[in-house]
Amino acid sequence: MEDKEKPLYHPGSSLPPYEEEIDLADIFAVLWRRRRFILGFTSLCLLVAGLYCFLSKPLYKISMQIRPGITGFDNEGNPISDWTVEDLQSWINEKAYISFLLKEFKGKEMSEIKAKSLRKGTLVTLTMYHSDPSLGQKILNKVVQSFASDAEEGQLNKLGFSRQKVTNKIATLRRKRNLALKEKERRIHALKDAEDRSRRLREKISKIEENAADLLLVSRNFVQTEESYFLIQANIIQQNVLYSNLNQYLNSINEEVLLLREEVSSLDEEITSLEAQIADWKARLALLSPVEIIQPPFASPKPVKPEKAKILALSLVAGLFMAVFLAFFLEFLEKSRDKIRQQA
Repeated sequence: MEDKEKPLYHPGSSLPPYEEEIDLADIFAVLWRRRRFILGFTSLCLLVAGLYCFLSKPLYKISMQIRPGITGFDNEGNPISDWTVEDLQSWINEKAYISFLLKEFKGKEMSEIKAKSLRKGTLVTLTMYHSDPSLGQKILNKVVQSFASDAEEGQLNKLGFSRQKVTNKIATLRRKRNLALKEKERRIHALKDAEDRSRRLREKISKIEENAADLLLVSRNFVQTEESYFLIQANIIQQNVLYSNLNQYLNSINEEVLLLREEVSSLDEEITSLEAQIADWKARLALLSPVEIIQPPFASPKPVKPEKAKILALSLVAGLFMAVFLAFFLEFLEKSRDKIRQQA
């Protein structure tokens, strides 16, 4: 038979011998003896967690996305922003809006608002948790309005100057467009007049052609004397000269009509271009703001806090762990007390 391992013992030490192996039977025995305590303590933790979940207000997650707005344009028309993502994020996280909210929502429940942005990102995400999703959305909107108000005051009317500059640009473009419209009307009127003259000339030329044909017919069939023949020939020559002159005048009018049509078409293109520029500068004017809202405030469809399942699960695990620890601690205290009594 093999010899059993003897427990380690250090001479001169008052401590009891140390056994290298842990007896699982003793562990289970302790747990069994303390089972009521373990179950009771764990149940108490679950009860406290359940009461917390029951009494806590359900909170909705409310978020919105913003970014620094455009405060002006350079000489080439490129947008300029005097605020950075870091400035915007710092302003919100430092709660610079709090006085504005206290005036606007006096007596209302307030919640902490956090601003976060991705590294080297251009967007700032605002997040808060509130029991009333509608009120929470209003609060986030007011926070952004508060920033815009503070920013405009701090810009020493730079935004006002930028707006005036853009407004003047729009007014200049409108004046050019109005002048182009008037010039177009004048050209259209001249074009109609030229077309009328061209039409009347064509009618005259048509009559001259008919008269010339009639004279030729008369000269061939009905002229008896030489004098009458020469008279008719002179008339025909006169008609031909008039016909030639009228044709030249008609060609001149037709060239004028073509030129006027080209000018009207060019004016149409100019007016279209000016209207496009006006629309573009109007859009730029609308963009002038210290902050731009990318995603308006929106609330989660259901409450996200408290996370009841997670809280109960954590309380069960933590309560059981603490109960086992306390069970062994109580066992240790009890054995230590018994040893002290025996030694006494």
